Amino acid sequence: MTGKTLKLCGTHLTWLRMKNMRGLCTRPTRKFSAREARQAFVDYFVDGHGHQFVPSSSVVPSFADKSLLFTNSGMNQFKGVFLGTVEPSSPLYSLQRAANYQKCIRVGGKHNDLDEVGKDLSHHTFFEMLGNWSFGDYFKKEACTMAWELLTKVYQLPKERLYVTYFAGDPTLGLQPDEECRHVWLEIGVPEEHILPFGMKENFWEMGSIGPCGPCTEIHIDLVESSCSSSPPVHRVNAGHSDMVELWNLVFMEFNRGADGRLHSLPKKHVDTGMGLERLAAVLQNVKSNYDTDLFSPLITALQKKARVNPYSGLVGNDCFVDIAYRTAVDHARMFTVAISDGVLPEHADAGNKLRRIIRKASHAVIWHLKCDRGTLALLAEDVQHLLGDVYPGINIELVKNIVNAEEDKYLHQMSKAEAILNEVKTPNVLPGHTAWELYVQHGLQKDLITDLATRRGLSVDWIQFEQLFKEFQEKSASGRTNDEINLFQNLPDHAEHLRKLGVAPTNTESIYFYTSRNGVYEFPSLKTTVEAVFCNGQDVTSARQGEHCLVVTNATNFYFENGGQVSDTGCIKTKSGEVTVHDVKNCSGFVFHKGVVTTGVINKEDEAEMWIDEQRRLQCMIHHTATHCLNAALRTVLESTEQRSSLVDSEHLRFDFICKKNLTSEQIEKIQDICRDAIQAGCTVARRNMPLENALTLPDLVKVPNEVYPKTVSVIRIGNDDDIFSQELCCGTHVSSLSDLGEIVVTSHQSVGTMVRSIRAVAGPLAAVVHSRDEHVQRQMCELVEEVEALNRTSLDDYVIMAACKRKLTEVRKLAAARGISLLLQRKTETELLKLERHIDSIIRKYNQNFGVPKVPG
Repeated sequence: MTGKTLKLCGTHLTWLRMKNMRGLCTRPTRKFSAREARQAFVDYFVDGHGHQFVPSSSVVPSFADKSLLFTNSGMNQFKGVFLGTVEPSSPLYSLQRAANYQKCIRVGGKHNDLDEVGKDLSHHTFFEMLGNWSFGDYFKKEACTMAWELLTKVYQLPKERLYVTYFAGDPTLGLQPDEECRHVWLEIGVPEEHILPFGMKENFWEMGSIGPCGPCTEIHIDLVESSCSSSPPVHRVNAGHSDMVELWNLVFMEFNRGADGRLHSLPKKHVDTGMGLERLAAVLQNVKSNYDTDLFSPLITALQKKARVNPYSGLVGNDCFVDIAYRTAVDHARMFTVAISDGVLPEHADAGNKLRRIIRKASHAVIWHLKCDRGTLALLAEDVQHLLGDVYPGINIELVKNIVNAEEDKYLHQMSKAEAILNEVKTPNVLPGHTAWELYVQHGLQKDLITDLATRRGLSVDWIQFEQLFKEFQEKSASGRTNDEINLFQNLPDHAEHLRKLGVAPTNTESIYFYTSRNGVYEFPSLKTTVEAVFCNGQDVTSARQGEHCLVVTNATNFYFENGGQVSDTGCIKTKSGEVTVHDVKNCSGFVFHKGVVTTGVINKEDEAEMWIDEQRRLQCMIHHTATHCLNAALRTVLESTEQRSSLVDSEHLRFDFICKKNLTSEQIEKIQDICRDAIQAGCTVARRNMPLENALTLPDLVKVPNEVYPKTVSVIRIGNDDDIFSQELCCGTHVSSLSDLGEIVVTSHQSVGTMVRSIRAVAGPLAAVVHSRDEHVQRQMCELVEEVEALNRTSLDDYVIMAACKRKLTEVRKLAAARGISLLLQRKTETELLKLERHIDSIIRKYNQNFGVPKVPG
């Protein structure tokens, strides 16, 4: 290889001479912008090959998929189609061919790109995946043919530079080599020496430890002349060479890996392909790296204008802090702009924790390494919107900037604390592991930031001690966990597929909404049905006996299953031979599973059954669900800008999380309650209307849950009188018929649960009356305290017994007012008055102690 070696940033880097640079080796006839490459892909499959364009899903996976923090591939939104579990009402149910570009984030788990971002030229947290899919339609021959034609004829990449791989088989799993795929490539015209076999690691694709999977074939492109390389191209495929790039992965979905690790054949064979737009753009634009494409270079240019260091030079090496910082900042800016706009906010766990870490890493890169001012990072979001806004129109630029600036302020505050801790380090050359652990646990600094801070001070971190403390923490946490009850719900997809294969019809759920109301009195009729299946210990059984925990599937149900933030019904299922007490209910692929324990006798498959729900629990859930809609409407009236984050509706209370810059004031809470009270007193009717989703989306002031995937037919809950609409939301929950049945809505707590995320708890109906009763008790106790303090004002200064009694009474009232089940407004008002009384009592006590010399009453 011809080259020159430069010592840059403390690292030896070998650069090829210009004639051998990556871009000058591929030379497609036409240079595509990223925008053109993205559109050409969609046009090829949609216009040329009968695929349906399916818009990108959110980077937040659907609520039904608990296996992912973020959408990490194009196939995530089609997972139900691959498994055969998609609801018949879903727009995806009848889909056969699809193509799109998908927003993806990889920051953890198997597909973890976070630690490498910035250090090299190819890893990203956010990227776009171009993909085409076949759901039981075409298979290997058509998929490979179309991919080859797109690359060589549309994108005009040279055939002689392309190499393909196929699955070599795995005897331990009983999987044979994919000779069918190899023969397809030979028929297309790929030279035999360009067709290479590889094993499970390279050519068997799995989304995670469980889920759809299958053999795959990859298309690689050689970016250097054969005369420029020290090894033949076939030896560089899948060997970690940056000049041999994997462009496209075509997965042939044939299996589903269950929780037990076994592979099971899918009902139909599918095709799932994915090609990273960033990588493709680098090849089509003849540039050295993804960061030199028009997806990143405008962001780097914008950042350079605000940086007080050298411009970006594209160097790679552990000591190239400036270039690493540029790459880290622009990559992370793309990620947090899209993630926040899709509803992810910085929090202490799960996706929110990953987002917080990324914002802080980017802040560290911009402020510490690029010497930019505070707020520079948030402004990058505007440049991201300019590049991606027309493709993904949901970008909420103001929300992104507010969130990033708020999180950056928190980061800077924590960094100042960290600096103070590091200033106290006395050990020479070493940052003790216990100090690093303190920075990690108490101040939220990740290991890479701790390393950076230590390195700047000439310290190496004692990671051995750190890891020991981490291990002790994990062991302590594990010892505190209990596993009292087996999770009967963990295999629901397998159970649903089993029932489908047996020809069992999905559960009829119409009776869930069959209830009547007259003058505020609700009746919930029982339902006669048939037991379709019984599952015990993960197995389909013919019967379950007394004391056994089981899942019961019936032909029809009147039990509401957990959905839309509302908890499930409880109740009982009775047959002639036994009874099941139902504790929880879930839906999977149209089958409703009732989880419970057999309390008497035996429950048999095919038994006739009668189902009763807990009416009081259901009614209180209905009251709280309707109250949640009222609170949402009132919040939107009182606050200039807000958006629902999540909600929880159960029989004891409701919780509503929403976006808001600051905590609500007492005046705002009072106004919210007043708005709800006016609507209740007006007796607004609550009506449910079922309609096609496309029709519902045209309704005025319609409220939707962010990132929720709705079925073809939806329910609209309208609250109002005549043409006066108080609230109109898409909702599958159960509701009362009139707001007059709510009685009153009382807010009982309000707190911050994340950056710009607030949470309120409230009660309505009979529970609101209970809160008022408790409030009255607190107020009576408060009046008694005031009387005792007034008596203290009139007593002689030597009556220390009364003074001590007042102090005790004040403590008791404060504890009483802070207890759960007291209205928030009274809590705040009482605490304000108590502080005044406390200061007054303390002043009298101080005067008494001064007069008598020896303190008799605690101050």
